[in-house]
Amino acid sequence: MDKLRQSTRLLRIVEILAAWLLSEVLVRATGTDAQFQMIDFRLMFVMLIGTVYGLNAGVLAAVLASVSLAAGYLRQGTTLMLLFYEPSNWLAFIVYFVVGASCGYVQLRNTEAARFVREENNLLRDRLRFTQRLYQDTLEDKQMFRRQILGRRDSFGKIYTVTQQLDMLQPQEIYRKTVQVMEDVLENHSLTIYRLEQNHTFARLTAASAGLEPAPAHSIEVAQRLDVLRGIEQEGLWVNRELRPGLPMYAAGVRQNGTLVVLIGLRTATEEQMTLYYQNLFRILCGLVEIALVRAFEYENAVRESWYLPGTCLLRPAVFAQKLESACTLQEDKMAHHLLLRVTGEFKNQDDLNARVERSIRSTDVAGVGPDNAIYLLMNQAEEANLPLLTKRMGEKGLHVISVPLDEQLRLVSAAKQEV
Repeated sequence: MDKLRQSTRLLRIVEILAAWLLSEVLVRATGTDAQFQMIDFRLMFVMLIGTVYGLNAGVLAAVLASVSLAAGYLRQGTTLMLLFYEPSNWLAFIVYFVVGASCGYVQLRNTEAARFVREENNLLRDRLRFTQRLYQDTLEDKQMFRRQILGRRDSFGKIYTVTQQLDMLQPQEIYRKTVQVMEDVLENHSLTIYRLEQNHTFARLTAASAGLEPAPAHSIEVAQRLDVLRGIEQEGLWVNRELRPGLPMYAAGVRQNGTLVVLIGLRTATEEQMTLYYQNLFRILCGLVEIALVRAFEYENAVRESWYLPGTCLLRPAVFAQKLESACTLQEDKMAHHLLLRVTGEFKNQDDLNARVERSIRSTDVAGVGPDNAIYLLMNQAEEANLPLLTKRMGEKGLHVISVPLDEQLRLVSAAKQEV
């Protein structure tokens, strides 16, 4: 900007000098070196410069014209003494300065008037933009309040619909439905659901919204979420008002017998979703999920003994097929991942097999018998990239396993249903 101003000022000086030289050429060409006659090119030069460039340039042009006129008098033989002591000779110089100052003042006044109009126009535009923003904010608030009013009018219907959709007894199916329902009602696709281990050391991912980037961690240390857990214990809901990185924007828990067993979180939230209405909506939905999950957990505890083969940690074929079907559905919906491993090799006895399986799986994994009487391990939240590590770990525990592709898993589920 400074260079542009300097170049503009330099160009203006060059143009003034060029106009002055042109007036000198015209004076010489017409033979009017020192005569203040009807047509005065010096006066025309002063008037043009003052009109175009303003007061300062007009005065400068008058000075240059005066120098030119004085030089003309000297060339005609007039001495400096006679030039300055004869009042009649001052008239031309006075006219130059009066014309230069007058034209420059007029140009300056017009420039200031134009600048004032521009500033006033900019001020009016700023006021218009401010008014438009106020109108837009008012319109958005009106629409938001309208949605809230309509939502309240339809709240009983929504609660009934959500309750009906969560009315099932398999936790894995409830996790899947929870993601679908909460994404639809909350208009947010960053949901994560973690199941806490009994010792509350780790929380294992059970389901999450499809397409989350970066992908949610399969396991998180509970110690890294103490602030979240403290907020849930104190207020029943965690809200990341300080926008702390690495923590969800919303989180709530599911309690069974007073103990926190499941964490439900929203990784991201827009500015419009950081409202008291949205917090209450999230809290209500998590409460409905809690009712459904606690009922499913209690049902599992009641029938758990009948699920397992006597004296083992292996699920019966029909029960294991249900678990596998739920895992396949979650994977097809891109809400979770799993690996199905078939156990191969020979064991001393059933107790030896059971002991090795118990040492090899996590609390969120499932072991069971398939419809083909083979032993399978359902490794939840495991992917193909984890297969080499899992195979190595199983081998160290005395288990040899091979991965079962998804199409074969679906055939196992279908075969189990036919046997029932």
